[in-house]
Amino acid sequence: MNRILVAALGAGLSLLYVWLDDPFGRPRTAGSPPRLEEAPPPPALFERVSPQIPAAPADSSRAGAPPATPAAPAFLDGRVADVAQQPVRGAHVALLAGGEEEAPRVDTLQELLHRIVPPPAPLLEATAAEDGTFRLLAPGPGRYRLVTEARGFARDVLGGIELTAETPGGQLDIVLQPGVELRGRVVTPEGAAVPRAVVLARAEATAADPAVEVAVVADSLGCHDFPSLPAGREWTLLARAEGHVVAALADVLLPQTHLDLIVSRGQAYRVRVIDAGLLEPLAAQVLVRQGEAPVAAGETDAQGEFGFRAVPGRRVTLHVAAEDRAAACVVRALPPAGGPLDDVLLDVGGVLTGVVVEEETQRGLPGAGVRAESREHAGILLPRWLEAGEHGIFVYRGYDGRGLLLAAFAEGYVPGGEADSVLVEGWPATDFPVVLARAGWIEGWVRGPGGRGVEDATVRIVLAGGLVEGAVRTRPDGGFLLAGAPVRRPLRVVAWHPDLGYAVSETLRLEGSTVRGHADLQLTGQSPLRGHVVDELGGGLAGARVLVETVESAPLLVAETVTGRSGRFVLDGLACGRIRVLARRAGCVDAAAEFASIGGAFPEVELTLRAAVPIAGTVFHADRRAAAGVVVRAWAEGGERSVGWGLTGLDGRFTVAGVGAGRYRLEAASRGESAAMEVIVPAQPHVTLVLTPRAAPGRAAGDER
Repeated sequence: MNRILVAALGAGLSLLYVWLDDPFGRPRTAGSPPRLEEAPPPPALFERVSPQIPAAPADSSRAGAPPATPAAPAFLDGRVADVAQQPVRGAHVALLAGGEEEAPRVDTLQELLHRIVPPPAPLLEATAAEDGTFRLLAPGPGRYRLVTEARGFARDVLGGIELTAETPGGQLDIVLQPGVELRGRVVTPEGAAVPRAVVLARAEATAADPAVEVAVVADSLGCHDFPSLPAGREWTLLARAEGHVVAALADVLLPQTHLDLIVSRGQAYRVRVIDAGLLEPLAAQVLVRQGEAPVAAGETDAQGEFGFRAVPGRRVTLHVAAEDRAAACVVRALPPAGGPLDDVLLDVGGVLTGVVVEEETQRGLPGAGVRAESREHAGILLPRWLEAGEHGIFVYRGYDGRGLLLAAFAEGYVPGGEADSVLVEGWPATDFPVVLARAGWIEGWVRGPGGRGVEDATVRIVLAGGLVEGAVRTRPDGGFLLAGAPVRRPLRVVAWHPDLGYAVSETLRLEGSTVRGHADLQLTGQSPLRGHVVDELGGGLAGARVLVETVESAPLLVAETVTGRSGRFVLDGLACGRIRVLARRAGCVDAAAEFASIGGAFPEVELTLRAAVPIAGTVFHADRRAAAGVVVRAWAEGGERSVGWGLTGLDGRFTVAGVGAGRYRLEAASRGESAAMEVIVPAQPHVTLVLTPRAAPGRAAGDER
């Protein structure tokens, strides 16, 4: 009996073991690997750490299991070179999450202040070797962007890098443009360093260049260093530090090698926004400016209060707006000891009623979106968004009669008239129409030499005044279908191909009941442009950027190249007609000229780039004290706008960079003081300006520079 019990117990334990090994009762094949394996180590985050590849199990080659082949790691390989295709040694390459090619445009000072944050931490980093090559371990499927920086070169952002399971790696070639290094310090008015301040440099987008935004963090000595920024552009610099007032500089023209930002600890102030009728706190947007510099921006708290720091003893301008209230712009004098300011009262304001209508039928468009922005506060306070209701009618509450910019949007429509927005001024403001035009289609073909279709050419619509509405790429047969063409408005179609140049159609107008037009464009490539970019002594300049634009009220960039080692360049495929050629290079003043094709070809172009000669000097007060924080502008002889400017440091010294040899007028302006003099560059290596009191007849209260 005992033997029977022991045998039964042994059989039960055997069945339990088999079930635990495979709950579904399948027999375990001899030699098969265990089902639970030790997980391989995670891949390294930086390419300098070699990836760990898990070894195959020792018994994987036995019968019953196919040999395990570990997947090879995927890499992003690339090479960094300059415009002459020479390798850039030591370039820093960083891979960041997100596939955006550039940062979104900043439309308001509020958003700009909120953007002063340290740059995001990279996922992967690498340093280019002697031959300019680098390697990054692919982080896995997703969208990424690659940021490349090197001293002496402009920062390059390559977006749209998409890694999938089918394409886990790839090869990248990066060409860096010449740039200018900008260094400086963030200091207090007394000269003390402000450590860990965040400095933001931003250049707005132009017809030829995209927007650029770079942020750096000052070190423990307050020193900030932008390794390389594109030259020849106007920059806005802002510095922010905890417990300090935001410092801002506008229209900084590079090249400029040193720039100090002066921030003040200031005093803490607070202001309360209340309803003028009910005398209750209001939830409102507040933007504080001191002089021309934005100081703080944000929203009031539950008690309607908003706190900020500012320099005591000076005035501040408060821009305040609330839902259904008229926006206010008030000036307040700051007491030396800080504390509360007088309340800002917001009135209910008036009511503006408008209607979004179709241009052709004059019917209302319900559901259309409307963007409303106060003209007085345009670019300062955030706009208000409305939705058109029945019959296309919308209501804007809080209108003050001082001007309102309105723009409407609806699917299948584009703005009517000649401008994107319309302006409402004064009273009455009832049933004001905002017109939208029906959006049509333009189809056609882009053909090259011999009449064959051109694939992958870019096609755009250009309205009167140079407004570009959209862009598409042609199909393999050269055909295209382009949406967004407004009805009953003159327009043209522009096609561009990197090898065959560009062509512009005749003026088109979509009329009547049809909303479809037709355009055929011929890219002949029969007008080559050859040229030479030289310095003042006639020597060729390598690495100069050459831009070709159409000659019209809003020029179109149609071609771009870089000069070779001898300073020469060739561009094929330009359309016959008149063009504008622009040459620019770091450390030089831009040169431009207009040319016209004769007999199907352009004359040879020679553009001379003059070296940018800085104007240096010192500004003093009348009592011979060094004047800090004074703006000095240079005006070319007979010119209507300044060609450069500089800001004095704590010792009163300034540098106006980016100007060439010639005669200029220097103007220095401070609070209640000014100075001016004529200078000849480069005959006068150092200039001294002495500020004297200036009269300010008729200056409005609160107007402060």
